[in-house]
Amino acid sequence: MVVARAITQDGNGLSDIEGIHQSVWTGSLPLREDLQIYTRWGGAGTHEITVTILTPDGSQTIGRTSDELDFGKEAVTFYTHDFYGTTFTRSGAYPIAVALDGEIVATYAYFVNIPDTFLATPAFVLSVPAQDISTQDDGEVTIKSVFEYFSFPRFPASDSFVLATVWFSGDGKHAPTVSILDPDGTVIATSAAMPLAASFGALSVEKDFFNDVSFAAPGTYRAIISLDGAAVFSAPLVILAQ
Repeated sequence: MVVARAITQDGNGLSDIEGIHQSVWTGSLPLREDLQIYTRWGGAGTHEITVTILTPDGSQTIGRTSDELDFGKEAVTFYTHDFYGTTFTRSGAYPIAVALDGEIVATYAYFVNIPDTFLATPAFVLSVPAQDISTQDDGEVTIKSVFEYFSFPRFPASDSFVLATVWFSGDGKHAPTVSILDPDGTVIATSAAMPLAASFGALSVEKDFFNDVSFAAPGTYRAIISLDGAAVFSAPLVILAQ
């Protein structure tokens, strides 16, 4: 999941996630924010998603949404959770908890006016196939044209794409890599290792280009995101027959 200013669709029906951020700094409190939270899911069937924003001590709820997650025929889908007019009354790290069918499956901290006392190792935020990712002048991040699956009329097939990854905080230079695995777990592509420049309390982005990757058959492939040699996340890449 990720916190954003707006989640819209482009002319091709793909998702634009604009104004991604995890911290905010203001000269006065309380602070009123219009937020949207993007969550991405893989699975099947029908479920309930609940997203809750809590006070820093976890004692009170300041925002909550509930949505029905229905995969239908999709193996991967996304949801947009609206938190317009959310008010943050004091400084601190506000927990955001995502629950699936009543069980918390992910947590995220939204930092309001707290010092840069973050870990030296970048924290993984989100990784999605997209057309582009960029950092704005204000430090917020925008991901353009996120797509949920690849579709081909015949196999074997090939495509070129970007895997857009967002990291939060950290310090100094780090080495991220991404490997693409087929459904049997065989590596079919690996990104070039490009340095990631991380800064305390700031977002950093990783744009991995994959050119002419070959997919032998439909199925769920996986992108393994690693940092400094350690795997941190496995993102599904769903390949469908038209």
